[in-house]
Amino acid sequence: MENEKKTSNQSLREQWKKLSPLEKKIANFLALHLSALSTPQFASLLEVENQKVEKALRRLMKKKWILLNPDLSGELSFYQLSNEDLVQGVRQHLSEVAKKKIHTTIFVYLNSLEDPENQAFALAYHAGGAALKSEAYHWNLHCGDFFYQKDDFSMALQYFLQAETFLAKLRSDPEIDFKQHSIDLVLKMTQCYLYTKNYLASLETLDHFLDKHRSLTKPEILELQFRRVQFLTLLSRFEEADEIYQKLLLKKDPKNREFLQSWALVLIERGRYEKALEAFQLIKKEFAHEQDAFTQSMLEISLCQVYSYLGMKSEANASLTRVKELLGDEALVSMSPYFELLRGKFLCIDAQFSEALQAFSLAANGFESFQDSYGKVETLLAMSVPLIENQLIYQASQILQLISEWQELGAYPTLQLTLRLRRMVLAAFSGDWVEEDIESVLQEAKGMGRREDWLKFWFHLALAAQKNKHNDLFKGFLKNTQRVVDAIESELSEKIKACFRTRPDIARFYRLLDFEKPRVELKITAKKIKPQGETPAEEASLAPPRKR
Repeated sequence: MENEKKTSNQSLREQWKKLSPLEKKIANFLALHLSALSTPQFASLLEVENQKVEKALRRLMKKKWILLNPDLSGELSFYQLSNEDLVQGVRQHLSEVAKKKIHTTIFVYLNSLEDPENQAFALAYHAGGAALKSEAYHWNLHCGDFFYQKDDFSMALQYFLQAETFLAKLRSDPEIDFKQHSIDLVLKMTQCYLYTKNYLASLETLDHFLDKHRSLTKPEILELQFRRVQFLTLLSRFEEADEIYQKLLLKKDPKNREFLQSWALVLIERGRYEKALEAFQLIKKEFAHEQDAFTQSMLEISLCQVYSYLGMKSEANASLTRVKELLGDEALVSMSPYFELLRGKFLCIDAQFSEALQAFSLAANGFESFQDSYGKVETLLAMSVPLIENQLIYQASQILQLISEWQELGAYPTLQLTLRLRRMVLAAFSGDWVEEDIESVLQEAKGMGRREDWLKFWFHLALAAQKNKHNDLFKGFLKNTQRVVDAIESELSEKIKACFRTRPDIARFYRLLDFEKPRVELKITAKKIKPQGETPAEEASLAPPRKR
């Protein structure tokens, strides 16, 4: 292979010696230009008559150095080097000074055209090669914005990263507001990471930016920290997110709707239900004039979720009714699956497992019809809970296996962790698990995940230990369940705490705390689920979510 490469390079050098000066210039320009060039373009760039250029081009074609590509209109012919080996071979013999000169020549020419917008990508490339810092920043930023508007966030990110490189060289340029441009650019980059679901890269980009720029004003820091905390939320790092929200609350207007709403959603995941309830009630009161039907329905869904977790059954039912009324609007038909998912979760907490499965089936079908993969996976995860509660292990395993086949699961750390916890519970019920697995997940997921998921995890492990008659493990898992319950109750007022303890699963947990009985019988007030056919809910489409 090495000998073939040497022979090829030697042949290229011999051929190069036989080219005329004009032919060599044409080859140099084609080697450094991203796309093809036409005869008039060569004439302008090389300041040579069209006729001489045409003769040189024909000779190069005869020697098989270049290819001809007619445009769609047939009015012009465009030329490019015939293969990548030629491109690399010609580039190797050019010095950096020569390359810079060619890039500058092409950039000046393209920038002089009446409509340089059509040449934006070439301008960005050649400005960089010519070391024109300001121009390279401008055109790379322009190209990034172009792809961003086209929703091609991967390409947009490439140009924004290049723009960042050139912006760094303009720090002392008096004609540019370096700090503001830096902030605008980092926000665009993090949005690209967000849309490509690379949340960790978003967080690292912001952390690096905040560490590097020490002269930011308080409003600028608040804006960036608010963006940062959103990425922590997407990474399922709710504990960190909550801590930052509390710090920001001291510096930010507490009546800012976006801020309050984002924080309230984190409070739900953290299990700080009464605080979340206060935030949602404040939003409902203070921002009633801003709420369209969609915003109202989302707010009621959130309120219903909090009421359900607090065991406030009548209030949860009232919220469900209001959501159903709002969804009568045809414009909100896509929200219907979320309503059924919410209803199913409420029924599940209320230990109405058969009815919950029916709601989840409707939700799964709805998400499938709207091609909402995330919603469907969230529904299937929720569907596993009533099956686990009734020890329908095989059926629950089928569902979790389908979820694990979803290719995009890795982009959603919260769902990924929920799936992992549920699969460990199933292994415990089957007797096929090791204690090291639990230690591993505790270390890896420290400070991560939804508190309700951890509550179910420990409680279901306790039920599995009880089923398999592992009394010591049963007690240990109940103690871990108690730690989660205590953490929730520690932030509840006495009145709300009393209500929370009426929640069927919490009431059941407290009944199981009586260790003095040699055996604790699990009393489930719900009607036992009987699986119909091979799947737990025949009406639901349990096929893997389609890739969007």
